[in-house]
Amino acid sequence: ADRAAFLDHIAHLRTVVDGGRIEVHEELRDGTRYADRHTVHITKKDGSAVAMEVYLFAELAADGRFRRIEETTLMLRGAEDDRTLGSAC
Repeated sequence: ADRAAFLDHIAHLRTVVDGGRIEVHEELRDGTRYADRHTVHITKKDGSAVAMEVYLFAELAADGRFRRIEETTLMLRGAEDDRTLGSAC
């Protein structure tokens, strides 16, 4: 997705999410390649909780910022319609 789509996604999350935290389990960097496995713990504005395990693979630019990111998620806790939180707009 492009930057505009990412910003739309973040704007949507701000309407649904009250707070959260990220727990990094594993992280690896090899040159410009980066990978991690982390769990996102979310509290929604309606009080319900969601937990998603995320597998992230990325390529870093020369300045250290992410050039490309690919992610896949596994929902650990939450309602069926929460499955799209990682990509919903």
